[in-house]
Amino acid sequence: MAESWIGRVVQGQMYLLLGHRGWLTRLWRAPSGRLWVSEGGTRTGVHVEASGELLTPRWSFAPLPGILSGVYGLDESNVFAFGQRVQQPGIHGIVHRWDGAQWSETPPPPGLIVGMHGL
Repeated sequence: MAESWIGRVVQGQMYLLLGHRGWLTRLWRAPSGRLWVSEGGTRTGVHVEASGELLTPRWSFAPLPGILSGVYGLDESNVFAFGQRVQQPGIHGIVHRWDGAQWSETPPPPGLIVGMHGL
């Protein structure tokens, strides 16, 4: 079993933002300052820091299917969680999009997605 931790150092003091027994795969910080963290282990989905307070965070979790390897967004109405869907036969990409109100699955590009960035 693995452990994943997200911390922040402010003026020489370390603050624990999220400690988790599992596999946190990537994080994205929205322009508003909120953190979005993908999880891709035995439980898969996205953790979202709900309060905007990085020193005293409150997290929500949205379970999503697939083995998530990352999360990336342009703003909080365009957030993408990506990874792979294990099917028979083979492995295929999976993409979920947050539109500001709900998650929905969107068609992935061909092949596996290993990273996502944009402007």
